[in-house]
Amino acid sequence: MDSAGDDAGRARRQSDPDETGPAPSDEEPPEWPLRETGGAARPVAGDEPAEAGGVEPEPEPEPEPEPDRTMIVPLAPVRSPAAAETAIVPGLGEATGHAPIPGEAEPSSGYLVAQGLSATGPEGPVFTSVSLTAELGEVVTIVGNAGTGRTALLLALSGRFKYQAGTLTVAGDGRPGRIRQLVAVACAPPAVVFEENHTVAAVLTESALVGDVSEAEVRRRCDDLGLELDTGAAFGQLPRDDQMLLALASAWATDPGVIAVDDLDSGVDDAATARLWAATRVIADDRRLVLATAVRAGSGSDRVVHPRPLASAHGAPR
Repeated sequence: MDSAGDDAGRARRQSDPDETGPAPSDEEPPEWPLRETGGAARPVAGDEPAEAGGVEPEPEPEPEPEPDRTMIVPLAPVRSPAAAETAIVPGLGEATGHAPIPGEAEPSSGYLVAQGLSATGPEGPVFTSVSLTAELGEVVTIVGNAGTGRTALLLALSGRFKYQAGTLTVAGDGRPGRIRQLVAVACAPPAVVFEENHTVAAVLTESALVGDVSEAEVRRRCDDLGLELDTGAAFGQLPRDDQMLLALASAWATDPGVIAVDDLDSGVDDAATARLWAATRVIADDRRLVLATAVRAGSGSDRVVHPRPLASAHGAPR
């Protein structure tokens, strides 16, 4: 994994491109929701009307009204100033016992909505007229071989790849910076990967530091995915499905609304592929949206997306 001095979270290890598409400006919200208390100033004891011809005394300033510092309750862990905006959600959630996902949109509107996304590179179209409406709790598979634009589309849906046409919102927000807060990229080689020569113990520690979570939380998510860890082994020596599960667990531990993973079924046999698709379902059932690229969609995929018409899927950047 690259050093923690790069961009925040797992996105620190990739270069953010220019802002994608037209989007509202990234304005910082006020620190507190203040309400004026109002009320008239009361006369101050000792103030007397000035005598005729005298100099009228300077009026004492009115006392500052006390601000109403009623906090909006953060229902997801607030781990940093940037995360605070993500975590502040009104209400107390549904009767399911789950806290609302940061910035959760109304179910009828779609948590992630893309309309007519298109991008073109030096060699031609990268992805063309992609439209998608996806909800929390779903697994969306972007299907295609290498060279079909699947990785570029995955990164575009994550707010990390510039497109020339179309619109994208996540939780009703189209600002690329906000989208990057809500979407965690688990794995997208070569930009987002763990260092192969690092031990698993070092990967766990770095994941916790970069993601601003506890190492215990990363380990808990590994347990949830059925991953048994040999902390002394080098990451590059792990079976590829274990590598992917560790990457997914690390992203899940940061509590995002969306988790994106590239090349899910690359370099693994049928049994390992089934294990990885099962892991995406476990994560989705925690009321997350999972975006995955693969050569073939898993049986548990809720939606399948093709970056471009198959007839034109030749010679484009991956």
